[in-house]
Amino acid sequence: MLISSRLFLLLVLLGNLFGLGSSCDADQVLCGTTNKCIRISYICDGDNDCGDGLDESFCPDWKATGCSDRATALCNRDGGETCVPMAEYCSSSSSCSGIVDPRICVMMRERVIRRISQVVIPEITTTPPVPSPAPNTLQMSELQGELFAETFNKTLEHSTCPAMYTRVGDHCLSFFYILKLSWGEAVQFCKLMGGQLVSFSSNHDMFISILKHLSEHGITADFWIGGRFLVDTEVWTWLTDSAMELGPPFWAVRYEETCNSRQETSSHAAQYWLNKTACYHYQQAPGPNKAKLCAAVTYKHYYYVTDEGCLDRRSPLCLANTNGTSLKI
Repeated sequence: MLISSRLFLLLVLLGNLFGLGSSCDADQVLCGTTNKCIRISYICDGDNDCGDGLDESFCPDWKATGCSDRATALCNRDGGETCVPMAEYCSSSSSCSGIVDPRICVMMRERVIRRISQVVIPEITTTPPVPSPAPNTLQMSELQGELFAETFNKTLEHSTCPAMYTRVGDHCLSFFYILKLSWGEAVQFCKLMGGQLVSFSSNHDMFISILKHLSEHGITADFWIGGRFLVDTEVWTWLTDSAMELGPPFWAVRYEETCNSRQETSSHAAQYWLNKTACYHYQQAPGPNKAKLCAAVTYKHYYYVTDEGCLDRRSPLCLANTNGTSLKI
C-alpha cells in the first residue's frame, strides 16, 4: 500500500527519526580542511576519507596508544588498565592517563581533525574563559528547514511516482536519507511505503543511474539494499531469492590484511592462475567477517556494494511496486 498523508505527517512529527542537522554525528569528526564529516573509526584506515589525506596524515601518533585496535587507547585508571574508545579516553570528564599524544585529545574534544603540527594545546589557566555568544538556534533551524525542502523536492518527490518516491530512469525510488534503521527495519519500512528494498540483479544501467542520482544531489547518507548472506546455504541472495552477482561492477574494492593469488576462467571454462607467484591484497567481493550479513551502498565506498552489520543504522533505499508486483532492477 502507498504511504498516506497521515502517516507522512506522523513521520514528520517524530523528529527524533530525522538526522538532517549540519553538525557531525556523535561518532564522527569534522575534517578541518574540507568540512567533511567522517567516522572516528575511519581515521588511519588506509582510505582517503577527508578527500585531501588529512585523516591519514598523523597515523604514527594516532596508532601510538598502547592498544592494537584502531581508534582505541590504553586507559590507566583506578589501578587497572583497559583499552577504551579514543573519544572516551580524551573526554573532558575522563580520568584516564596514558601515552596518547595530547594533541590527539585536543582534536577529539573539539571533534575537528587537522594537521597535528598545527594543533595547539590550550594553556592551563585559573581565569575562567569568556563564554562565547549562544548561537541563534531559530536562524539555524530555519536554514536547515530551507535546505531540507530543497533536497526533498529533488530526491523524494516526482509527479509520475507515488508519494515519497522520485523517478530514476524507468523506476520510482525512495532515497529516504532522513531516516536511519537497521536492515530488518528497512525491509519493513519499504513494505509500508508500497515497495521493497532495491535489488540490482543484473541491470548495470540502473545501478549506474542510482550512482549518478546520488552524486548529482549531493547525498552522503549510507543506504540499505535488498541483499543478504544466508548462513544456512552460505550464499548471497537478493530479497527476490535470486543470487547476488559478486565482484564487478557492483561490489566495492577493499583492502585485506591477507593476500591471495588471482584465479581466472579461460574461454574453455578451465581454471588457471593469473600471475601465480603474485599475491594481491585488494579484493572485489564481500569480506571474511561473517558478522556482516547485509548489503548496503555507502558513501565511504562511493556507493558500491559492501557487506555490513545488519544492526547498523542506515537509510532505506526503496523501489516502488507496480500493480502489486515487485519491480526487479
